[in-house]
Amino acid sequence: MARINPWLTNGGISIPGWLLVRSEVTPGAKILYAVLAEEADDETGVFRPSSEHYLGDAAFGCFLELKGHGLIGYATEPVKGEEKDYYFIGHPWMLNAVEEGVAS
Repeated sequence: MARINPWLTNGGISIPGWLLVRSEVTPGAKILYAVLAEEADDETGVFRPSSEHYLGDAAFGCFLELKGHGLIGYATEPVKGEEKDYYFIGHPWMLNAVEEGVAS
């Protein structure tokens, strides 16, 4: 079998290095952040999560966790199963990671 780079053959998501090292954020929230980042509009950063992201209380809880950490925002409180526009928020963790050489 030939050696491959899975990223090039399958695409997929990438969790930013600055987020990956944060112990305050659960693995599920990190994955959700990466999925949403992949779907965000290239120019505005706005994303509208589709219903498949609401895979029960765990995914909804991850949304609330990301908001609680100040990583995402939305105009009104989300209601499970409803689609709304969300956006990413710049966070000091990102800047600290650049200074510490962890950013990606």
